[in-house]
Amino acid sequence: MLKNSFKRLCMVLLCSILVFSNTEKTSAFSDESLTVSENMAVPKVDYNSVIRKDSETTTYGVLNAEEIAKAYGITDYESITVTLFNRHEDYKPLNTPLFFDSIYVDNISGPRQACGGTKIAENSSTNFAKKTVTKTVTITGTGSNTFSTNLGASFSIDANTISAGVGFNVTSSISLSDSSTAKLKYLQTLTVIGYPAYEVYEYDIMLRKFGGSTEKIGTGLAYRCTGFCTITRVR
Repeated sequence: MLKNSFKRLCMVLLCSILVFSNTEKTSAFSDESLTVSENMAVPKVDYNSVIRKDSETTTYGVLNAEEIAKAYGITDYESITVTLFNRHEDYKPLNTPLFFDSIYVDNISGPRQACGGTKIAENSSTNFAKKTVTKTVTITGTGSNTFSTNLGASFSIDANTISAGVGFNVTSSISLSDSSTAKLKYLQTLTVIGYPAYEVYEYDIMLRKFGGSTEKIGTGLAYRCTGFCTITRVR
């Protein structure tokens, strides 16, 4: 009987080890590089093509206008530009020490440029004069920073920790404005559409373990809204 009891005990211990081992594997994150969201367009900003510049903003042309228009389902565009604001509000976190089992952000890379998939401003003007006139249309809107993470189910990270790591508040917003000008014939309409322009940063999510060693437990993307991706249409 003692021999049978010992065998049963060994089987229970073996099953417990196997279950614990499987749990460890299940909680691991998928170590795949993150990409910019599919509903975003990636502009090739032509920094040598400055269309407008003032104390607040600089407007550039793009080298892949047709590709961007296609991403938004637009075929009859007049121009596509990226207007970037010169001002930034950096995040100033508190100096909090990292204790054992602390989760933090490290290995930040970027930025890459991206145009958001959600329209945040639109305005238009029609020429009702029976002659060609020059019209200027202004758009205003609010662009918001955001972030995404690829993290195992047994871990979590808050926005403040990500903000401290990447150097800007990933939940803040910015007021945006932009203007476009075009010559319109009789009954032509100038339409200006604004999408948020983002700087995209990639980062690793790290765990400081007991003993001081560290482990990569996830990855993420932080999106910093820096202006407008502006599409101008004349119809």
